[in-house]
Amino acid sequence: TLETSGPVRWLDANAGSTGFYRVAYSPELLATLGKSLGALLPAERIGLLADQWALVRAGRARIADFLDLALAFGDESDHAVLDELVGRLGYVEARLVDGEDQERFRRLVERLFLQRFQGMGWDPVAGETNQDRLRRAALVRAVAGVARARSVLAETGPRVDRVLNGQRTALDPNLVDTAVAVTARDGDSELFD
Repeated sequence: TLETSGPVRWLDANAGSTGFYRVAYSPELLATLGKSLGALLPAERIGLLADQWALVRAGRARIADFLDLALAFGDESDHAVLDELVGRLGYVEARLVDGEDQERFRRLVERLFLQRFQGMGWDPVAGETNQDRLRRAALVRAVAGVARARSVLAETGPRVDRVLNGQRTALDPNLVDTAVAVTARDGDSELFD
């Protein structure tokens, strides 16, 4: 039986994400799951994203359906789910859209994640958990790496400069890789050297 607990989990054909298979949901079920993400475990939300993405890659689902599902994850708080989502959105931004569509897509990702990143800020605060720090790192990848949000990039470069000049506290260690990558992407030969 697919029924495990809660009012919506019965819709998840891979409850607990323990099966070694992909699930193709009808558009109606996919929309229902998208509206009820809070009823799914983090592993199930990751599985839902991964399954839908695999269907897109196999040509069995439309990218628009995946993006509709991705928009439903706007309030996601689990860092592992955010990592999955941001990774897929990064692929779309880098390989599937260009020109004006790419810029529109970046603004969509910015609208989805920027406010949440701004609410957390760059620096850890007292009492913050490792999960909070990893969530911040995923949000930085979204807003700086994928969306290329100008307000975030304006802060990234100076922080990377301070780290390169010995001020290690300028960036939480979880943010260094992304911050250096996005700064280098837009940097000059002096920064490269």
